[in-house]
Amino acid sequence: MDDYWNGKAAVVTGGARGQGACIATMLVQAGAQVYVMDRLPEGDGAWQKLSASVANASGELTCMQLDVALPESWQLVARKIKASS
Repeated sequence: MDDYWNGKAAVVTGGARGQGACIATMLVQAGAQVYVMDRLPEGDGAWQKLSASVANASGELTCMQLDVALPESWQLVARKIKASS
């Protein structure tokens, strides 16, 4: 099961810091393509800290500043995932 997440995609909401960032980091390190969403502004240091934590990981990280309460946010996420597959 060590390679379970290789080639798979995961979506993490509230992932710029705290528990969400921890989950996103673990998934990227396990080889997943992780789409992280949070309402924090792009210039917030939490985004840079998250990106730095997975710099040498086998998976990929895509960070998106958006509000998951808005339907258009989910449409954007769906388009990004489809475009990368």
